[in-house]
Amino acid sequence: MGTFIGGMASKDGQVVQTGQGGRTGTYKIGDTGPGGGMVFYVEGKGGMEVSISLGNHTWNDAINVAKNYRGGGKSDWRLPSLEELNLIYVNLQKAGLVNFPSGWYWSSSQSSTYLAWSQVFGDGRQSNDLKDNTFSVRAVRAF
Repeated sequence: MGTFIGGMASKDGQVVQTGQGGRTGTYKIGDTGPGGGMVFYVEGKGGMEVSISLGNHTWNDAINVAKNYRGGGKSDWRLPSLEELNLIYVNLQKAGLVNFPSGWYWSSSQSSTYLAWSQVFGDGRQSNDLKDNTFSVRAVRAF
């Protein structure tokens, strides 16, 4: 095993949990992560998981809702970047591992004071939208 960090270690490029939380094994895309979300990215010593739906919110509220989410007792959840949101779409939705509602989802990526990036989970299109729009929210965290 490689680096050991808070109950996690790496082995052969996979994230391995070493007993905390009642699980021992390697995480792969589609697994339940240590914070109770679904793993959507694994590479080297790290991985990322996405939360359950946190409702529909304006962009400013979405930032706070994601930051205040405490899934699995973890306090490091946040709104995903546009790149992370696209990984969720490609690795989970498009791959058929989940069937998230096909509407628009906020990312944390901004293009101006009034605009932020979003992505639709029906076909993967990305758009620059007014922050006052109400879109779906899911939080992410690294582990």
